Amino acid sequence: MDGGSGSSTDRSAHLGDVRHAEGGTAQQRGNLLPLYLGAEVILADTWDPDAVFSLLAEHGAVYFAGPPSFVQAIADAAYRAGHKLPRMRGIVTGATTVPAHLADEVRNKLGLTLETQWE
Repeated sequence: MDGGSGSSTDRSAHLGDVRHAEGGTAQQRGNLLPLYLGAEVILADTWDPDAVFSLLAEHGAVYFAGPPSFVQAIADAAYRAGHKLPRMRGIVTGATTVPAHLADEVRNKLGLTLETQWE
């Protein structure tokens, strides 16, 4: 998923509203690109940060996209769980103002560089 080099063994998690999958760049990268590449998309039926973090870890997600509040919640869940997501290669946020501290939170708690996108 990262840099367009995804493979059919990759798993992507995008927690935006699936009904908007045809929407902007983040939705396309999160929902449609994995399917185009033959990869899997992880969908959560409810928003519970700790449960979603466990889901990402269990399924070996390599990519995550969501609004800043979701990204912060996943970073906090990693801190509470005491571990990172070892297969995760990319995390993207945007669509609204991204708090300045969020990049540091993601780096410290998940060991990843936060990518921001604007549509």
